[in-house]
Amino acid sequence: DLAKIEAEIADLEDILAKPERQRAIVHDELKELADKYGDDRRTRIIPADGDVADEDLIAREEVVVTITETGYA
Repeated sequence: DLAKIEAEIADLEDILAKPERQRAIVHDELKELADKYGDDRRTRIIPADGDVADEDLIAREEVVVTITETGYA
């Protein structure tokens, strides 16, 4: 029983010491979750035509700008 616990501790320490093992474990767990709970995409991805400027992402809305006689806005 003690040998089993020591082997598990060694395995966990190995996981902590090796980032590639951590990534592999996370990858496997995410794949398992995706297989269990994932579903097909419901919307289509359509490639954008042309470039999108930052100004295109700002919603147009009416605003009121008030400026004092001394220029304070």
